[in-house]
Amino acid sequence: MKRIIILSLISTILATSCTLNYHLNKAIKKGYKPAVYDTIRINTVDSFPVIIHDSIVWEKYVTQKDTLIQIRTEYVPKPRYIERFDLKRFNDSLKHIRTIYADSLQNALRTHKTKLKTDLKHQRVVKDKTFTDSMKFMAVSLFLLLMILIFFKVSKYLNIQE
Repeated sequence: MKRIIILSLISTILATSCTLNYHLNKAIKKGYKPAVYDTIRINTVDSFPVIIHDSIVWEKYVTQKDTLIQIRTEYVPKPRYIERFDLKRFNDSLKHIRTIYADSLQNALRTHKTKLKTDLKHQRVVKDKTFTDSMKFMAVSLFLLLMILIFFKVSKYLNIQE
């Protein structure tokens, strides 16, 4: 009696356990991509002579061969601890490369900055010495002088006393 109960308990546990589809769907949600295969059938026609009642008849015989072609390999995602380890190793190698090339990068940045400064100074010097800027100043000052003269002439005719 005890054996029957134990066997029935084990059989109910096995019958109600997780199915293959459950585990496959769970893996697909986590990033598993199964391999894709395609089946191609190749038909070959063979004919051979058969003697029937004193005559030769050619019989057709069709054979099929199946071939599997793998289209895409499967992708199994890495566990989190392996991804963390790979990322840490990658960052450590980047840190090492940065320390190796830090001096050369700083030197390159310094030369680039000094070149930009000299270019800006050169542009300022060239911009200050243009002829059009001095002509603009002359035109504005003449315009203001004419406005003042016109104001005095108009005030003389209108007899505005100051």
